[in-house]
Amino acid sequence: MSRPRLKEALNIINLYRTQGFKEADEAMAEYNNILKTEGEFLAGRFIIELCIEIKQALVEESQSAKS
Repeated sequence: MSRPRLKEALNIINLYRTQGFKEADEAMAEYNNILKTEGEFLAGRFIIELCIEIKQALVEESQSAKS
């Protein structure tokens, strides 16, 4: 599983937002808060790590559904 770049991670979260996931709205609010208070590096790390966790959860869910 490859690590997404910041732009890709933001696109993924925005895609979830357009699909109506309120958690994605919360994630973007937190991203913007971290961006304002801590800077781009930590905000980017937050959103990238979140996307990695989402991908891992989806893979695990898919594997458990096959069993």
